[in-house]
Amino acid sequence: RTGNPTVTSFEKRLAAMEGTECAVATSTGMSAILLVALTALKTGDHVICSQSMFGSTIKLLGTEMARFGVETTFVSQTDIEAWKAAIKPNTRMLFAETPTNPLTDLCDIAALAGIAHAHGVPIHVDAVQAAGQIPIRFRDWDVDALSVSGHKFGTPKGLGALLVRGRTPIEPVLSGGGQERGLRSGTQNVAGAVALAIGLNESNARMQA
Repeated sequence: RTGNPTVTSFEKRLAAMEGTECAVATSTGMSAILLVALTALKTGDHVICSQSMFGSTIKLLGTEMARFGVETTFVSQTDIEAWKAAIKPNTRMLFAETPTNPLTDLCDIAALAGIAHAHGVPIHVDAVQAAGQIPIRFRDWDVDALSVSGHKFGTPKGLGALLVRGRTPIEPVLSGGGQERGLRSGTQNVAGAVALAIGLNESNARMQA
């Protein structure tokens, strides 16, 4: 009722493959981003976001989170100095995407991670467009959270995952039956977890061929 060994196995395999402590199966890439935002942000907080990110993310941070008193500063994806200048005492997270959808802007992940961590804040990278197309090196990138969406590497739509490091705790955002280790109450999509695992294996094999 509150967990499934197939979903747990997928999450453990994904975390081990990417060299991190935790992976959470989600319904979409946006669901993963929402989970991060609702966990990390509260009224009075400030975030910095690439201005060329996926439109739904821009609306989430710039409109929906603003309703709850979260301020967002949008900066050029590639202007490192603009990211530095946007830091405030109440900055709580940086949001970047590589490559961006639909502009395909790339970001200097190492530089942005360095800015974030120099100020004691985490960075989330939306890698939905990258997953299955170019290698994702979460174990080497010093980022705190990373989201992917399965349909970009061949799975049915409505499947995603969130990778997080232990220093970035993910908290429950919905109460209910306690499914998904208390993080995401609701019936688990076991078939979706299987499809994600197969899709990741096949996409990795293609990239290594």
